[in-house]
Amino acid sequence: MRDVVWWAQDFTDHEPSRILRERSPNGAIWARELDQWCREDAPETIGNTKTTLSRITACLTDARVLNLLCPPAQTDSERPDVPFLADNFVVSTDTVYCLVDDSREFSTAPIITALVAAIIDEAKTVSQHTAAGRLPRPLTLVLDEVANVSPLPQLPNLMRDGGDRGLHTWIFVHSMSQLVGKWGPDAATTICESAAAKLIFGGLADKVFLEKISKLIGTHLVAQTSTSMQRHGGRRDSSSTSMSERDERRMKIDDIRQIPPGSALLLYREYEAIVALTPWWKRPDADELRQSQHWSLRQEGITS
Repeated sequence: MRDVVWWAQDFTDHEPSRILRERSPNGAIWARELDQWCREDAPETIGNTKTTLSRITACLTDARVLNLLCPPAQTDSERPDVPFLADNFVVSTDTVYCLVDDSREFSTAPIITALVAAIIDEAKTVSQHTAAGRLPRPLTLVLDEVANVSPLPQLPNLMRDGGDRGLHTWIFVHSMSQLVGKWGPDAATTICESAAAKLIFGGLADKVFLEKISKLIGTHLVAQTSTSMQRHGGRRDSSSTSMSERDERRMKIDDIRQIPPGSALLLYREYEAIVALTPWWKRPDADELRQSQHWSLRQEGITS
């Protein structure tokens, strides 16, 4: 990757074309395309190529990020780094944490996305070599802030058929508009509707989405009583009562929007319910979680 970063910054270096022509079966075709986009006398085309490449490789200009991908040579006295191998990981019981710091000048989201995509591709390959077509051990992908941290192009397909392969995907977003902004309306609908379970918290302001959820929950019959009274001058007044039923939304838009903190609307297949959520610090394993949190902070040099 160090070479790729250098080549992306210097279009006068012909080594990429030479490598393609000498070492790749389809190299002649690819080399001609590379020359077309980077070498020939077309300033506008070359400018567009440079802009695209600079955006893709921006995070690699940070030496810390580049050293993670391409560790420098180690001395004999240093502890050797253990490489991450996706094929070993997907059949293990290990956990990998991918962190993105958006406060930096260049986001590492493209690197995280590439890593998660490599894990998914390897998991699919492993699942295809089993009789059941599933992973020997289920793999859970917990993708918090997925639209910002790891906007996987294959997320709609993963949500649709990943479960059949033993790939269980949990995604967390602030709103439906985040999904639409990254994947488009059709793919966003696929992502949302393919989730067997959905947790919806209060505070949402997207009326279109809230209306959709309100309709999805459906209606129920509500009994309605009306009383009328007739006056007869000096005689005793008479009254009559009638009963009727009418359809009413089981949860109106405001009911969903005003779900209180500590609760959420759970939609699971054909069921729905307001559920109470247990904070992690009130769970039976809270001490274990707290120790894990402190350990993680220490690895980052942060004192808790």
